Amino acid sequence: MIRFNLNVIIAQHEQDTGRRWSYTALAEATGLNKNTIGAIATNKSRRVDLDTLNALCNFFGCEPGALFEYIPPSQEESHTPADAGTSDN
Repeated sequence: MIRFNLNVIIAQHEQDTGRRWSYTALAEATGLNKNTIGAIATNKSRRVDLDTLNALCNFFGCEPGALFEYIPPSQEESHTPADAGTSDN
């Protein structure tokens, strides 16, 4: 399975900048839709446009591979989705 690491990247960015980044603030800063960011961050998205990846990589200064993690089938059950973390709540 492929799992998004956006919440991890957001948390690292918050630590580096000293600023909390809600999905709304991230959407405004990147030009992406808040719902798109939320779907990626909670691993509900099943596909991502290259323009979306480009915007996230540009904002965070990372490579596309930093946004994803591959989990082999034999380890899928031992990994919980990265759906905790930054949100608009």
